[in-house]
Amino acid sequence: MKRHIFFLLKFAASVVLLWLVARQFYISEILEVLARVSVGSVIVLLLIGIAQTLMHSHRWQLVSRSLGTEVYFQQLNRLVFIGLFFNQTLPTSFGGDAVRIAMSRRFYPSLSRAIACVLMDRIIALIALVGIIAICLPFLARMIANPPLIWSLSVIVAISTVGVGFVVVFGAAGERLLSKIPVIKSLGFLLGDFRRSLAAPRQTPPIAGYSVVIHFMTCIMIYLLARGMEIELSFLQSLFLVPTIILISALPLSFAGWGIREGVMVYLLDHIGIAGSDALAISIAFGLVMLVLGIPGGLMWLTRSHESGERRDHK
Repeated sequence: MKRHIFFLLKFAASVVLLWLVARQFYISEILEVLARVSVGSVIVLLLIGIAQTLMHSHRWQLVSRSLGTEVYFQQLNRLVFIGLFFNQTLPTSFGGDAVRIAMSRRFYPSLSRAIACVLMDRIIALIALVGIIAICLPFLARMIANPPLIWSLSVIVAISTVGVGFVVVFGAAGERLLSKIPVIKSLGFLLGDFRRSLAAPRQTPPIAGYSVVIHFMTCIMIYLLARGMEIELSFLQSLFLVPTIILISALPLSFAGWGIREGVMVYLLDHIGIAGSDALAISIAFGLVMLVLGIPGGLMWLTRSHESGERRDHK
């Protein structure tokens, strides 16, 4: 019952946030901008999204390998697609991670190992995103006249940098210390896994590379959407702004980021002279593309449920 209430509250929050943003513009204007996107552009965007998903699957495989577990790419790729579907249909953008943990349990020697691999995959992706923001921050500060936002991002970058440095330098000692305290023993194990993920000589470079490229491709998707809608958004502007949009949209305050993403997109793109209705159309179109990309995962989930039911009936 509590989960259903939480689900409804998140959905309601997304609807309210989206309405608060959209009510400032004429719906006809937004629809007119959305109608400019060609079928060919949508196909290209979907292909980029599929390529991101394949990279994500290989990154997860490399993370698992760095923690001493070998899992087949095909198995993880199926779960990444299913996780993408649930990221779009559960109350937070992290809902797919919980599904991935539950479904990947049979591929790992223990539940704790499955949790660690999925968490490390997510954390490394966030670290890469913060790293991109750190590089883009000086340019973003010139584009956006909002000191509180710039300072907040600077604090996030600083904390992340100190945290990663601490794990690399003192991670082993921290793992031993935390592992001796029963209440937080699991944190010690996670700290150790994090350190091993960052220090694996063969896996770390490609893991970091995949993470950066995946975020880079999202910037390309936003840029191509804008070009398809005849909106003057340069690639560099997309590169400087989109990582911040991704980071803020990941906050677990709405349904798959809907509402938050639109508000941030309208606010940031307004600073570079893009009309609010155009910015809102870009965000809505991107959200719809992500929904379409999640459909194969939903079909895989239904197929899995059907196959599981058949096995139970057979038994």
